[in-house]
Amino acid sequence: MWEAVMVFYKKNRQHAWDKNKIDITSEEFKWWTKNSWYFDEKSNKYYDWVMCIPNTAKKWEHPAPYPVELVERLLKLYSYTDDIVLDPFNWIWTTTLASQNLWRKYIWIDLSKKYCDIAASKLKNCNRVVINLDTSRLTNPSTNNNSLNCVFPYKESFSPNLVPYLISKYQLKPESLMDPFLWTWSVFTNNIIKKCYWYDISPLAINISKVKLKKLKVSKVKKAKAILELFSEKDIQEFDFPEREPYKKYVPKRKYDVVQSLIHLDYWDSDVQNFIKYIIISNLDSIFDYKHDGNWIKLRKSKIPESNILEYLKVLINEWLILKTRFDSNNTKEIHIYEKSVISADVKDCVDVIVTSPPYANMFDYFEVYKIELRTSWLIKSKDARKKLKKSALRSNKNSDLRASDIIDNKLLNIANKKMLEKWVQKGTITMVNNYFYDMKIVLWKMFNALKKWWYMFIVVWNSFYWWIPIKTDEILIEEAKKLWFNFEELILSRKLSTSSQQMKIINDEDKQYLRESIIVLKK
Repeated sequence: MWEAVMVFYKKNRQHAWDKNKIDITSEEFKWWTKNSWYFDEKSNKYYDWVMCIPNTAKKWEHPAPYPVELVERLLKLYSYTDDIVLDPFNWIWTTTLASQNLWRKYIWIDLSKKYCDIAASKLKNCNRVVINLDTSRLTNPSTNNNSLNCVFPYKESFSPNLVPYLISKYQLKPESLMDPFLWTWSVFTNNIIKKCYWYDISPLAINISKVKLKKLKVSKVKKAKAILELFSEKDIQEFDFPEREPYKKYVPKRKYDVVQSLIHLDYWDSDVQNFIKYIIISNLDSIFDYKHDGNWIKLRKSKIPESNILEYLKVLINEWLILKTRFDSNNTKEIHIYEKSVISADVKDCVDVIVTSPPYANMFDYFEVYKIELRTSWLIKSKDARKKLKKSALRSNKNSDLRASDIIDNKLLNIANKKMLEKWVQKGTITMVNNYFYDMKIVLWKMFNALKKWWYMFIVVWNSFYWWIPIKTDEILIEEAKKLWFNFEELILSRKLSTSSQQMKIINDEDKQYLRESIIVLKK
């Protein structure tokens, strides 16, 4: 009556690597290469070897644990330090604990969240990655045509179902929620959270969010529909294009006049007028001849013919007002808006949960990407005004206020900096990356102060690559959060990213794992 350890190998029986990473002693090798092992807490583990393995491990956590010493012997016999160890049925930690004790990297898999939580609690400084690709639909904008989010399409937003998912997964009952990078509202379009706090410097994001969450009086909406119904071709006025903007290339003049005429139409109520204004502004890339393409706008012919644009917009505005009225019937939120950067904020112990998706370190200048929306709405009236906004934003692109002195001491970031210097990456790009994490460290500190004790912060992040060198944004932010006394709970891998086939051939196999979008889970 005994248990066997079966040893298999793939292709080559000998695992040859750096001899300096061998950690088994000659005495251990002598005794552990015998055919029978005996484990007992009181025995000397070198010379007691009989055909019996009594299990002395604690069974209150799991009914069938095996001794850590068993795994340690196998790891020393068959692997080197820094090797990667996988346990597809990890249960409560035995394999991973042995791996950590012996400086091996490790991956554990288990269906039970209970056992995964026990395992995580046993490990020290564990960067726990949970692969849950089902969340990819949650970190993308909603595709539900009956959702108010579809009225305000925003490429960088995530599904309003993300917050309910996280609250359910971590069994939370929050009353308040904060988003330090509002974008346009994704976190707040649910019926769970009552108190909402947000920060942003983009006038576009702020105004869209205001009109989305501000209730409209049903009587005012009915009057607006009646006024809209009477609006006809003879009511269309002519408007001048903004100066120094490439409007002629992307914006047909007739469509521009129709849009501006509808925006400036007196609907007898300023709240209704603002709502109609910003749903039109939010859909300009389908009305005009362009689309958002990465860090730029790209010429693309609209599918809506110029001759039909007025009737098309009148029908859509009516549909959007119906969705808004339906949303308002369940909207009981208390809203706190801060029209400034969270970096300059002063908040303390005021919110239960923080959910956010900060700008990624990917060189995207969102004031450039959304320049047609900003100018068509007249939120930015000059090039200088746009420049000023760019300088005040989180430093995620080279149009920001870059300073070579703003840098943090982070091991993973230092490694990336060294590799970028070796590859002759532009100094401006390296400075931008360093400034990004300098700013994000301040953001983490501000959010730590804002969060109530024992509550959670969730950060949706996307790793970047420069000259095929991974900027491990998620892991860098985790390490900085730990320094600020956050408890790191886990990293949810929600989406695998891809790049061109040519670049995929150049990126090292080991680095391809960092082509990912993740959710960092922190707890105060």
